[in-house]
Amino acid sequence: MMDHINSYRRKKLNGKSPYEAFCFYYGKDLADKLECHEVAANSINLTPGLLKR
Repeated sequence: MMDHINSYRRKKLNGKSPYEAFCFYYGKDLADKLECHEVAANSINLTPGLLKR
């Protein structure tokens, strides 16, 4: 669920996602260690149905 939320691009981040911002500041290695992954834009699901998987 959090990967979907953090992959959604935000106007406040100049069109970047929180995931991209995190990787810029802290590095992709840390994101990988925290098991954070980017979800492709066409696969982001921000509906309650995501929790039913």
